[in-house]
Amino acid sequence: MTPDQKDVMKPSRRLHPKSLLILSVIALATLGTTIASAKPAPFVPSPGSYSGTSTTLGQSFETKGGVHVHKGNVSLNVSVRALMSCADGSTETIDQGFVARPKGKTFAVKASGASGSTGYYHYELSGKFTSKTSFSGTFNVKGTSNTAGSCSGTSQFSLKKG
Repeated sequence: MTPDQKDVMKPSRRLHPKSLLILSVIALATLGTTIASAKPAPFVPSPGSYSGTSTTLGQSFETKGGVHVHKGNVSLNVSVRALMSCADGSTETIDQGFVARPKGKTFAVKASGASGSTGYYHYELSGKFTSKTSFSGTFNVKGTSNTAGSCSGTSQFSLKKG
């Protein structure tokens, strides 16, 4: 018998059942890691005009906003009203507009400045998109009124497209 004929005569090599199981587990783990590392598509809200309400000190007010998308960059604008309770017992109204750049579904803006001749305030606006066509959040304002002393207020807002 020639050496080539000896190779033909050898029994085929089969994997031991445990080896086959180990290779299957490794293959599934590799596939699972590949699927898990795939990034989801970025959240992009629907551009257009939005309207809704803001509620502050038990009163509701009309609130307007908009979402703009340009080359994948999203910006959100919203104008919110808050009623502030002041140290002298009075209530003052403040309307403030904001532009925010959302990060995924959330957005936040902090600002400070004079509000006309009425005083100096610190503003915080934060919120999230609850769907591609709606968002909600909170507007907080604290500061000093020229006429009423220390004032603060919070407004909850919710807007939908359309």
